[in-house]
Amino acid sequence: MHHIRKIGLLLIREGRLLVVRKRGGTLWILPGGKPDEGEDDETALRREVLEELGCHVSWSRPYTECTAPAADLEGVTVTVSCHLGEIAGRPQPRDEIEEIRWIDLNAPDVPLAISIEEEMIPLLRAEFTD
Repeated sequence: MHHIRKIGLLLIREGRLLVVRKRGGTLWILPGGKPDEGEDDETALRREVLEELGCHVSWSRPYTECTAPAADLEGVTVTVSCHLGEIAGRPQPRDEIEEIRWIDLNAPDVPLAISIEEEMIPLLRAEFTD
């Protein structure tokens, strides 16, 4: 089985999490992506968010890491280093991103990547919802 590593942004506002869907994808994932060779997590996160959403990361900090089957990729596992953070600007789908959506942490209404559904949402609900 092939393994990849990604950096993802956990952007939460009023109990809602920003998720994205790549062009041609079926599952919703976090904004972010793979670090380039020699790139640290923070630099990769800032670059990916700018490419995908057209926004600058105003702050971020490591939050959790999880490993699960990769969204829309057969036979691939992914380890996602998730960073809590905030952006400056209004996010818009760019690059390979077809759609963005704010989902309610208590009632997600789109099919999520396994790592988000099974690992991240339970953690975030405990900390960011009433």
